[in-house]
Amino acid sequence: MLSGLHPVNLLINSRTFLETGKIMNDINEQNQIAYELDSEGFYILDKLAKWNKIIGIFFIVMGIISLLGIFTDSSNFAMVLFTILLSIFMVYLGTRLTSAASHFKHSIYAENSESLKIGMNNLRQYFMITGISYIAIMIFMILAVAVGSYFGFDANEFSEF
Repeated sequence: MLSGLHPVNLLINSRTFLETGKIMNDINEQNQIAYELDSEGFYILDKLAKWNKIIGIFFIVMGIISLLGIFTDSSNFAMVLFTILLSIFMVYLGTRLTSAASHFKHSIYAENSESLKIGMNNLRQYFMITGISYIAIMIFMILAVAVGSYFGFDANEFSEF
């Protein structure tokens, strides 16, 4: 199960790894951890794949719908550019989730650990990009409030637009 290493040796090797600060890819092949899924684990992975697919398709459809919005009022170039970028972003996030779902399903039915690893990496990319975008939005909102407070903007002034 652990490629000939005892769990204690694996723990020591992992601790040595953490102390040296090497990148995860530098671990040699003997330090791989093997996971075994029981029927409940397969069930959970199957449900995760289904929800990834549902949410991924939702993101793709919403990206396409928002892209169609540029045809309603294309007079403002900045808004059109923002809409195109937002649409591409949403479709990309959707493809990460649907790809993860496909790899999770393949790993369940073919018992392929490489496919599970790819699916987990796609899910990692989705969460990383989503997290970065949330942080960027929060920073933008804080800056907008700070600039608005500094220059004395009132929210009621924008209701006229």
